[in-house]
Amino acid sequence: MHSYSPWHLTFDTALIALALLAGCRGAPDGAAAPGTGGEDTTVYMTEAEALRVVFPSAARVVKETFTLDAAGRRSVESVLRGRLDASSFTVHAGVSADGRLDGYALILWEIGKFKPFHFIVGIEPDGRVRRVAVLVYRESRGGEVVRRRFLHQYEGKSAKDPIRTSRDIINISGATMSVTSLNLGVRKALAVVQATYLQSPERARALVERGQEVEVPPLRSPGVTGRSSVAETEVREARYVMGALCEIRAWGRDQDGVRGAIARAFLEIEEADRVLSDYREDSELSALNRSAGGGARPISEVLADFLGEAARISRASGGSFDITVGPIMAAWGFRGSREEEPSPAELDALRPLVDASRVSLERGPLGATCRLELAGMRLDPGGLGKGFAVDRAAGRLRREGIRAALIDFSGNMLALGAPPGSDAWTVAIRDPAHPDLVLGTIRLRDRAVSSSGSYEKFTTLGGVPRGHILSPRTLAPVEGVHGAVAVAGTAAAADGWSTAAHVLGAEAIEYLERNGVEGLVSLESGTCVETRGWGALLEPWSAEVCLR
Repeated sequence: MHSYSPWHLTFDTALIALALLAGCRGAPDGAAAPGTGGEDTTVYMTEAEALRVVFPSAARVVKETFTLDAAGRRSVESVLRGRLDASSFTVHAGVSADGRLDGYALILWEIGKFKPFHFIVGIEPDGRVRRVAVLVYRESRGGEVVRRRFLHQYEGKSAKDPIRTSRDIINISGATMSVTSLNLGVRKALAVVQATYLQSPERARALVERGQEVEVPPLRSPGVTGRSSVAETEVREARYVMGALCEIRAWGRDQDGVRGAIARAFLEIEEADRVLSDYREDSELSALNRSAGGGARPISEVLADFLGEAARISRASGGSFDITVGPIMAAWGFRGSREEEPSPAELDALRPLVDASRVSLERGPLGATCRLELAGMRLDPGGLGKGFAVDRAAGRLRREGIRAALIDFSGNMLALGAPPGSDAWTVAIRDPAHPDLVLGTIRLRDRAVSSSGSYEKFTTLGGVPRGHILSPRTLAPVEGVHGAVAVAGTAAAADGWSTAAHVLGAEAIEYLERNGVEGLVSLESGTCVETRGWGALLEPWSAEVCLR
């Protein structure tokens, strides 16, 4: 078990944010930017293309990656006039045909309002901004920040300029946080170049003479729009289902075929909702709940699969995950209105009903049956239902021939393959104590991630806010835990284990590792505990910030 304190971090302790980077591309000026209403993303910029944009006349491009020592960090922070949130950087340099330095470039990423975006900062040999271009922008609003007419404001700025939103840089309505993050990234790039190269000319000469060669494409002819040479395009669709917003993004060469596959994947989610909803009186789960205390009743394969997965996670977690919490969810006001907390006597009376072993599931060649042994038992699908639905949607996409997709469903995300030009999807991490803050990113391919947090839903009883995640042990809302994140091979496993980890708190790590699940638990004491393999999932800069 690894632990660390988050209080010295730039972005605090974090959990999964439903944000992602789909490859290293962004819209050039004149292109339809993501977030401006288009469903398909067809115009992108790779990192290599971005380097050619900032070094249009360079004969070659070189790079070096380095980690600042304590003195170097202090030097950069002195120029930045603020704290640096990383120590490792990759700096590119353009080199002219006669061997002279043509400029510097840093490819960075920062968090906008919720989601990360890539951009490049090109810097003249004298330390002034030459060009800023966005590679990836994924917010739903404020796509104007990718436009050349906005980004030209940075040109000519130096490390001496404050670069402030609404004062030095005109703000964009709906994109204030993205503009602020761009400002920070530009200032960071200028400070690194100023402190590392302009103040040490011999370091700049070494970069030009001995830097690692980087392949870049030839400069495009005028009039070329910058469309990617990749034949596949992205199709995105979002729907409100199961009480939450679900977005599916998929890549393919046939846009109509991809749209059809996404539509059929949503049908799988809608079918799961019809079976599992405990808010719909006509759902199969509601009918099973009404039959509690009676005999076994036939159930569909969909419900049987769901109950089987719930039983497996319940056993493996020592009962910390339990879908029979329905009666205590109602007692604490999460099913209907309530003004006061339930009394100890009321909870004690409900205790026999919270027992996963009393859900009797039988499967055979003629079908499946289920019996809830005690009258008053009530199954609550909330800790597993969305993950289960995501797996069904992913299965449909695979059967439809989709090789790259990402399903993002209210705290549950599954990555199928990887987008063109990348080997994985990149997902950001959110702080459950401060949900607007993000710590780092993890890379996902054919895996799923899920988060649970007391910030997601809560009720107020007797003037005291109470989180919606209840412990089957205490029959009360979990205390002392901000939230948890789990990464597993299926979305259902990630969903169930993030809930179990939240309930288990610091004890969760042993259970997660025993069951091949990676995860992180953020405690209200100000520390986090994580599995041994968690750090390997993080992007390098994220791991550095986590452990600093």
